[in-house]
Amino acid sequence: METRESEIRKLCEMIEHVALKGEHRLSRLSLLCDHVHLVIGCKIDQSPEGIALGFLNSGAIALGMKPQFKFGYYAGTTGEYDLGAV
Repeated sequence: METRESEIRKLCEMIEHVALKGEHRLSRLSLLCDHVHLVIGCKIDQSPEGIALGFLNSGAIALGMKPQFKFGYYAGTTGEYDLGAV
C-alpha cells in the first residue's frame, strides 16, 4: 500500500496520461491506498479488460516496475439504458 504523497501524485498523473492517450473520458478518479476507482467513458470497441490492464501495467511502470495493486479489476456500467436495444 502506497502512502507517500510523491508516489500518489505519480499514479494520478499516470492515470490522467493513460486516459488521454487511450482517448478515455475520465470523469472521476479515487486513489485509495490499495485500489483505484475510475469512472471513464470509452469507445465501444475497447474492452474493459484491455483498459484495466493498461492502467495496472502503467501504474507499475510509473513506480519503478513495482506492482501496487492486486491483479484484477471490476468493470460496471453507468448511465441510461436503452432497454429496446437489449
